[in-house]
Amino acid sequence: MVEPIDSDVLVEVSAQTSMNSTAEVRDPDCKGEFKNCETCVYTIARMKRGINRILPAICAELNEKYPKCYKACHEVLSAIQLNGAHIKRWIQAGCFKYEVYGEKELIQPCPTHVICGAIKDLTNTNFCETIPMEDPFK
Repeated sequence: MVEPIDSDVLVEVSAQTSMNSTAEVRDPDCKGEFKNCETCVYTIARMKRGINRILPAICAELNEKYPKCYKACHEVLSAIQLNGAHIKRWIQAGCFKYEVYGEKELIQPCPTHVICGAIKDLTNTNFCETIPMEDPFK
């Protein structure tokens, strides 16, 4: 389980998240090879790279490759605006990965797919689904 360091401020993440989410796609136009989870991961990953542009420029860049996901990208930007301080902290300070046997390890920066599993859109739905912890003893 990977959990953002300051989980009680925003949400509790009880497991890692999967980019290959089978969740229902919220933006009906953004489907096929690129979904809302992937759009979130793409957007946060571009932020992590430190692109010195305004955030909507990331959506314009995404629009060139996946024009049907432009709307989903702006949903991600809205979530970033609502949770900006938390996202910044997770990128800079990292998050904890919890193991089934009780240990925890600090991961810096927090993985992009975990951040997308923690932030919620305006309908209070996570962008990526959570998956159960893996058991290294199985």
